[in-house]
Amino acid sequence: MSIMGIASSALNAYSVGVMSIANNVANVNTNGFQAGRVQYQDAPYGNGVQVAGITKETSGAVPGFDDPNNTSVGAQEAAREAEAQAAMPVTHAPTPQELSNVQLEREFTDLISHENAISANAVLVRTYDDMMGTMIDVVV
Repeated sequence: MSIMGIASSALNAYSVGVMSIANNVANVNTNGFQAGRVQYQDAPYGNGVQVAGITKETSGAVPGFDDPNNTSVGAQEAAREAEAQAAMPVTHAPTPQELSNVQLEREFTDLISHENAISANAVLVRTYDDMMGTMIDVVV
């Protein structure tokens, strides 16, 4: 495969990775959301890189509560404290639900890594284009 094909496959694969990171960041406050991780592998016959799959990260989620009246855990705790101080009984018990396991520091670190990989492959495409332009100028 040509250098352009190898660079193109890498650009395509890493763009899927950036989209996955964007999805994770967009859902950082979504209860029960599990971060997706893109798995990469060598393309057949050494023809670049490709996406092997996207897996859900199941560890690291924080337990929380789902309250249909107020989804903020901090607000729920404050409301419970206010009810206890006023000696008012809690009228409903919140149901336990897992919060998102997205860690923004990991997402942005991964994003920097993907940015560097995309930049390196873009340089490869530009260099190849310059070389082909020079070869055409020499031949013509």
